[in-house]
Amino acid sequence: MIRRSLLIIILTGLTLVCPAQVRREMRAAWIATVKNIDWPSEPGLSDFESRREIVMLLDSLRALRFNAVVVQVRPTADALYYSLLEPTSRWLTGVEGIMPSYDPLTFIVEEAHRRCLEVHAWLNPFRASMTGDADFAQSHIYHSHPEWFVKYADKYYFNPTLPQTRSWLCSVVSDIVRRYDIDAIHMDDYFYPYPVGKKPFPDSDGYARYAFQGQSLGDFRRECVTQTIADVRSAIKSIKPYVQFGISPFGIWRNKTSDPRGSDTHGLENYDALYADILLWCRLGLIDYVTPQLYWEIGHRLADYGVLSRWWHSNIDTTRVNLYTGLFASQLCNPKANAPWRSGNELCRQMRYSNDRSLTQGYMLYSLRPMLQNPQGLLDSLRSNYFSEIAIPPVSIHTHNGTAPEKPHYVTCEKGLLTWYSTPSTDPSNQVAYYIIYRGERPIGITRDNYYWLQGDTTELSVSAVNRIKIESERVRP
Repeated sequence: MIRRSLLIIILTGLTLVCPAQVRREMRAAWIATVKNIDWPSEPGLSDFESRREIVMLLDSLRALRFNAVVVQVRPTADALYYSLLEPTSRWLTGVEGIMPSYDPLTFIVEEAHRRCLEVHAWLNPFRASMTGDADFAQSHIYHSHPEWFVKYADKYYFNPTLPQTRSWLCSVVSDIVRRYDIDAIHMDDYFYPYPVGKKPFPDSDGYARYAFQGQSLGDFRRECVTQTIADVRSAIKSIKPYVQFGISPFGIWRNKTSDPRGSDTHGLENYDALYADILLWCRLGLIDYVTPQLYWEIGHRLADYGVLSRWWHSNIDTTRVNLYTGLFASQLCNPKANAPWRSGNELCRQMRYSNDRSLTQGYMLYSLRPMLQNPQGLLDSLRSNYFSEIAIPPVSIHTHNGTAPEKPHYVTCEKGLLTWYSTPSTDPSNQVAYYIIYRGERPIGITRDNYYWLQGDTTELSVSAVNRIKIESERVRP
């Protein structure tokens, strides 16, 4: 009798626990703002047109089943958001220091989250200008502390060897994390600048003042950059531990000819030219994800995509950091690109190569606006094949001990309308980011609302909640 009653309770309960869950895969696109590659389409665009372009870009990503956007908000020690620390970017309004009538980052975050897209705020840590002219707005920190800056080739940079510049960067990052509901801070490959011929970078004063006795210049520079990464991580996590910190480095760490641990490649080296020791940062847990920019084709003579994809997979411990792959979507639009980029679709070949070998946990594509031209049918392939099903980003390795959100309750379905209730969490990391709707084992929808309109079959439905750290609750059926 007891066993029979227990069986009835199980069969009539609302909770449906299923082993299969939604696919876990990062699907992001970069939105570059410097030189107006992606947005806004030109400096000084009207606020209405600027917002309209944002909505168009985000709608396109949602329709293609992307789940994140990486937006460049600080390209040259400026701000594409409201800041009291750095002037508004000239790439936004046409004149540095002139603010628009709305806060672009607030608008982007609200609109992206409405579409169930993560927002990764992309900052350049040390670049201060795109020209050799010090024509900074009066509010720029350059005028208060010119000693923090150096001029290299045709650009100005913060001097990475100075503790003051690291402190300033942390202030900027802290301000963004504190005031905006972002999901991650993101930096790409620009740490020390790419070498210009044999011209030395002018940081000799910092080396003479701060280097340990006997420390090489290269080791000193790497130490300064690593300290920057550590400081930025501490700044982020002290404010919002659930906000991730990701790096998208140049695709070659070191060549095997320089280091037996390196890849079988023959290109510029991150470790020796940009002074970014990515493997160390991953090993120490200083970053939450790494997205190497693998911008060469399969079979490239000096830097083969296949060789590098396998190398990163072999050298990144994915129990300590998430590994995504940076792909060069814009290269499909380049009429001067190597032959593989101009026939078939090299990006699809690369995704097939990595997927077949399970070499990555997802992709970030550079960059959005050229990609939306559907070069060589790329978008058609994403819709029909690679991104044909809903996916959400992987759980951040450093938040894997977090708890699942409370499951939806009072789930009902009447006349094609699925509804449910949820209890707000007092823990920011456990707040619901969105809900996933299933039909059987297949996810068919994703929404931030507490309802979902269905088309077609309304049987075998269930809904789950996903929190800010991407942990999914149990699924509940009507």
